[in-house]
Amino acid sequence: MKHSPLVGIALAAVAFAAPGLADSTEAFCILSRHDHSIAVERGPCQFSQRQGHVAVLMGNRWAFRFGAEDQGMTYHRTNLSDGIRFQREGAYTLTVLWREP
Repeated sequence: MKHSPLVGIALAAVAFAAPGLADSTEAFCILSRHDHSIAVERGPCQFSQRQGHVAVLMGNRWAFRFGAEDQGMTYHRTNLSDGIRFQREGAYTLTVLWREP
């Protein structure tokens, strides 16, 4: 079956647009300061990722942003079997788990 060039263009446009959609999910976060200035905080959070850029909202108190271009420079990301860990050296570690432990 032969398709017109417009069908190919339409399919390419849909395939190109799809990666731009954000993935967002409820998660459980654990926040610990490296200088122990505050107690470890645990609780539900909202995880969102788009093209490698991550945003995490933890209650009304914390909002974290991890830009894809900054990975390995201002923070380290470790993919875990049950979530993701973000570490800003000397500042904090944020662990995002897909299920509450």
